[in-house]
Amino acid sequence: MLIFRKKNIIFGCVGFGSLIIGLFIYLIFRENTYVAKFVSAMVNLKFLREVFLPFENDFIKYYLADYLWCLSLSCGLHIIFLPDMKKSIVLTIISFIFGIAYECLQKFNIINGTGDKIDIILYLLAALTVNLINFILIKKEEKTK
Repeated sequence: MLIFRKKNIIFGCVGFGSLIIGLFIYLIFRENTYVAKFVSAMVNLKFLREVFLPFENDFIKYYLADYLWCLSLSCGLHIIFLPDMKKSIVLTIISFIFGIAYECLQKFNIINGTGDKIDIILYLLAALTVNLINFILIKKEEKTK
């Protein structure tokens, strides 16, 4: 039972950290998003944007946040289901399918966005990252038994 608590803490920290970093990226580098406009109406972000301007590039601005959102989703699913390796692979596939669906909705102009193939690859990498973390934690648990 102790390993379940440790896994929840690890996945919780990774998932929550991913959300915070993704939110930060949107606030600093994506001024025209709903989130950035909402926060900018309450807080002046000009100074922060100037400080982080040297770090701005297309990968961080457009792709990293998508990786982080999927990483957070995958961590959340792992917290809820506490999977063994077989279930972890299923959760990886589910996270990836959500990413594909999201990009398809963007591609066909159902929701705002570009429907980018690189985003789909990053969704897969994020889901696989969480799967790898779960695999490492399971192997650690087996060694301690």
